[in-house]
Amino acid sequence: MTAGVLVCAAFGAGVLWMAIRGDESPNPPDTAEYLAVARANVLSVDFWGAIRAPVYPLLLRGVFFDVDAAIVVQTALSIGAWIVLACVVASCVRGLMRPIAFLVVLGFGASSAVTLWNRWVLTESVGTSLVALMLATALIWSRRHDDRMLVVIAGLAAVFMLLRDSFVPVGAVAVALALLWCLGRRSIPTRPIAIALVGLAVVVAATVWSIAAGQRGDRSMTNVVTLRVLKDDDATQFFVEHGLPLTRELESFRGRLLIGRSLGDSGPPPDMKALARPLRWISERGQTTYLLYVFSHPDTMVSMLWSDLDEIFESPFDVYGSLSGVDGWPVWSEALSSLLVPPTAVLAAEVGLAAMLSGILVRRRRAPPAIGVVWCFVAVGLLHAVVAWIGDPFEVSRHSVLANVSVRIGIITILLIAVDALVADSRGRNVLGRRGRDASSQGSSGRVAGR
Repeated sequence: MTAGVLVCAAFGAGVLWMAIRGDESPNPPDTAEYLAVARANVLSVDFWGAIRAPVYPLLLRGVFFDVDAAIVVQTALSIGAWIVLACVVASCVRGLMRPIAFLVVLGFGASSAVTLWNRWVLTESVGTSLVALMLATALIWSRRHDDRMLVVIAGLAAVFMLLRDSFVPVGAVAVALALLWCLGRRSIPTRPIAIALVGLAVVVAATVWSIAAGQRGDRSMTNVVTLRVLKDDDATQFFVEHGLPLTRELESFRGRLLIGRSLGDSGPPPDMKALARPLRWISERGQTTYLLYVFSHPDTMVSMLWSDLDEIFESPFDVYGSLSGVDGWPVWSEALSSLLVPPTAVLAAEVGLAAMLSGILVRRRRAPPAIGVVWCFVAVGLLHAVVAWIGDPFEVSRHSVLANVSVRIGIITILLIAVDALVADSRGRNVLGRRGRDASSQGSSGRVAGR
């Protein structure tokens, strides 16, 4: 117990130190937008229907718009969330596997895949904390089958949806799964829970309204056209056939960011007057045309997704570490990142190993319910990766941070639980084998004595 407390204290101190050290935190344009929304009247449409979802602006209001205080608060939330997840995962295994699982999960929480974002005044830090808490709650539910945990999951999913607009599909899936489970149960105690989850589903509609009011979809869709559609001749022809006015000014941004400026882009700024017609069409028909193209050309989209897979699951430190406001990252954190956040090829091997071990347990009928729950969690993470990739081709590695974390920690959790279950099953088989041999030898001795 004492050793666990000391490990948690060291983990918290190390993560907090990494967050507050350095001259100043990076302040990307998104930070200014969150601060602007936070200063709006909380009871007005300017707040709830703004260009940014309301949860993070509420956090900034709570710390009186102090960026440094926001960093401390989101870091403290991250520390608490990953300690909770480490304790829950450790409780799902037995014997020597408990301290191993505890240290592995804490190690992942201390890696740059998680700690990097504590220095950024963005939604990624709070988002990864919610991911850890949702996984912990799902594991508790898988062991106790307490339907109240589903309400907690749905509540966390609602906060998740209101944290960032691109999280809406993931949160909606979580709410829908919890709701379907409750509706599938016939016992009376689950009825209030089902009613509560139906109420939470209303949050989805409110979030979608917020996206529409803020017109973030228009901005993202414009960048989708220039960064993805115009780079592919077939996609360009499809859009033109559906009415896209392909002007010379729009073509000049082929492969470039049109709304916003990416680092290293030294090209001329856009002539918004010359782009009026294409932008109007993109606002009115761009999203529906894009979705139509996605569903009518699945082979092309899968090929494009496969080519970007490394970017989706790459270590964010490789891209954003130099922008974090510090000269370097601690050696121990880099070591943990190299071990627990491996390249995409190694992650694919881990997924294959986790699937193989899960299959063995299922065949032997020894698979703990937690494994199935975590696989659902991983599947939702993959869904988020696809949604992030489809929805915004700019900075894919940052927009898919939560998908990256969800899939990686999910696979780690599955491997830990599966190895523990296989070891326990092997020991049980050995014990039964010894008992069978002992019984056989005793029977033989009895027959000899009878003669």
